[in-house]
Amino acid sequence: MILQTILIATMALPAAPGSTSINLAAPDTPRLEYREPGTVRYDQPRFLDLLGRGWRTPYSGDLIEHSDALWAGSINAELELFVLEPRDLILHLILRPHAVERYEPQRVDLVFNGTRLGTCAFTKEEGWAFKKFAVAVPAAVMRSGQNTLTFLSHYCVSAADVGRGGDAADGRAVAFGIQGLALLPPEAGDPDFAAPAPAVTLAGDTMTLSPGTRVVVPVDPQDKEAITLHAATAAGPVRVEQDAFPGLRSATIEVSPEGAALELGGDAPFRLVFDHPGGNEAAVWKAPALHFQSVAGLGGTVRKAVEKPAVKRVVVIVHDTLRADATGFGGAYRDVTPFMDALAAKGMVYTRAYTHSSWTYPSIVSALTGLHPVQHGVNHQGDALSTAVPALAAQLQAAGIATGCIAENPYFSPRNGLARGFDTYEYVYPTQATGGSRGSEVVLVKAREFVERHAADRFFLYLQFFPPHAPYAVGNPHDQTMSKDVHQQIPPDDVAMHDAEIGNAPMSDEGIQQLRARYDENVRYADDMTREVFAMLEANGLGADTAILITSDHGESFGEHGNLGHSDAPYESQVHVPFVYVLGTEGTGPAGIAESFVHTVDLAPTVADLLDAPLAADLPGHSLFGPDDLVYTGVINRMQAECQHPQVAYRTPRYKLIVDPAGGLRALYDLEVDPGETANILPFRPVLADYIEAQGLAWERAQREAMHFESGDAATISEEERTQLETLGYF
Repeated sequence: MILQTILIATMALPAAPGSTSINLAAPDTPRLEYREPGTVRYDQPRFLDLLGRGWRTPYSGDLIEHSDALWAGSINAELELFVLEPRDLILHLILRPHAVERYEPQRVDLVFNGTRLGTCAFTKEEGWAFKKFAVAVPAAVMRSGQNTLTFLSHYCVSAADVGRGGDAADGRAVAFGIQGLALLPPEAGDPDFAAPAPAVTLAGDTMTLSPGTRVVVPVDPQDKEAITLHAATAAGPVRVEQDAFPGLRSATIEVSPEGAALELGGDAPFRLVFDHPGGNEAAVWKAPALHFQSVAGLGGTVRKAVEKPAVKRVVVIVHDTLRADATGFGGAYRDVTPFMDALAAKGMVYTRAYTHSSWTYPSIVSALTGLHPVQHGVNHQGDALSTAVPALAAQLQAAGIATGCIAENPYFSPRNGLARGFDTYEYVYPTQATGGSRGSEVVLVKAREFVERHAADRFFLYLQFFPPHAPYAVGNPHDQTMSKDVHQQIPPDDVAMHDAEIGNAPMSDEGIQQLRARYDENVRYADDMTREVFAMLEANGLGADTAILITSDHGESFGEHGNLGHSDAPYESQVHVPFVYVLGTEGTGPAGIAESFVHTVDLAPTVADLLDAPLAADLPGHSLFGPDDLVYTGVINRMQAECQHPQVAYRTPRYKLIVDPAGGLRALYDLEVDPGETANILPFRPVLADYIEAQGLAWERAQREAMHFESGDAATISEEERTQLETLGYF
């Protein structure tokens, strides 16, 4: 787990083929930066980088912050503290207990990397006040890199017990509050929380490290020759590390203007490590650079463009929560999608299609704008699409194309700003969530009205059906047809999955399998809806001049990696989605399997390309219809979960790295040999993980710099809407 990582890079590796050097001090060189804690307060953004387990709500990832403190929500809570080199230090803490009269005084034991340091004890007489503690941390219990500080509280109290000081809105228990932390040498004395944080600064070709900082520059050496490291002035030696089994291959080299040759073991990525562990003066590196003869990127695949048809209309069908392997053509073990399987046999199936989020809201905004979540600014429940964001529908409308959106999902509520540019916009609440009839039938009725009204026109029609989203059973004619739940009667809804996932109502493996059966029955219902859409198009005489795209906004987990439902860490079960292109209701276009990558942001440019409509923005996605083949190297997608400080995944053609910036998760998977993400290879390939993370952060920063919008002002969620969203597991 790597924390305290600050993005410095802004672009991909700046050395293009044929280049001869990399300026290691350039702002656009991908790098990772680590800092020792120094002094840090709970309300500073960098404090979030210290958080491990025990601080966040289990499902939503929210924090409890009140009365000038951040509160632990468990008797066990952890912070991850980065240390450059083991040495004797003093741990300073400012803590606050909950002074509940009927409980004995709170005490919090401190454990550092498994070694007990001492106890932070409070008395009733001190009441609610903050208290300072200073505890020695000997070098013997430290390790270079990440260290775990564990707080063992004597008890937690309920929100109802808190009284003054505020409540946790979700009723979650709270243990103790922390206001400040410092890890300093003994001679530093009491912490000065106004002191600047350890930092790295870049100016031209100069890199300056303040005490307590590390810079890591991961590099892919493939096809590079005679690699040497140079510096006009060097502040010290540099470590060169490369993955090896077991452990790391590591060498320390002295750098000079003449250069030091790097002796590498093969073409695996390596990393350069610049450390400045102590002292009062900054370490200055003047003109640090790598020199070599040639360069190529890590991996690479080619996306072949499909021949573009001449069409007048485009219909996009999105099935909410449909994971890729839940379809017959995607490998489902039940007969769940007979109609879509027949379509897939007559169309193009993209087997490596990915969304950008494990939950609906950011994903659908990306589909309707062609922008990544880090660009369009819609990342949280209360966000709304800004009117400044170029919307696909508005650009098609300006080109004289009729536009329609009929969607069965609460995030299409008009308050969220997605209606802009649609001539027809119908928000259908999925009433089965509250015991009513299936809203999908209403979507079909509204879609039929739109098609009959515009059968002779050029049009774009976006349809989103709520199944296979939970609740799985209500109103579904296929309920209990694939498996009878005669024993446990597991409620087929998001609330049941939520309770099981956070431990309120643990679910047996049998129960999870029954949930999966209910989900598959819902997938069969979604297949029925697809058949009905095609029948409606055919009845209105819409043939080969109509292109149909079928996909999903995200997937669903059933116990994989301990998750149920979605919105969790972006594992394959939640972000790998189906994607099918069919020409006409009879499927007269090209047919086959495409192993090239397709992403949600590709939807908008594909639709615009099919309808020969210009897009106002230079979008990051690419049309499926060319004009050129795409060669993928390095990071090709970023995916995110739902929480205040989201877990993210960076995808290369072969690997996926999942990172929780606030602690708790860092995993690397080789999807070529392990598509189910069963083996975390990060302990064996830490340098490769650093390379992907540095490239991913650089890619993310480049996307923001190319185009970024703040979210608009969303209307207040009414109590009725909040209840509806809670029913669907969104709160």
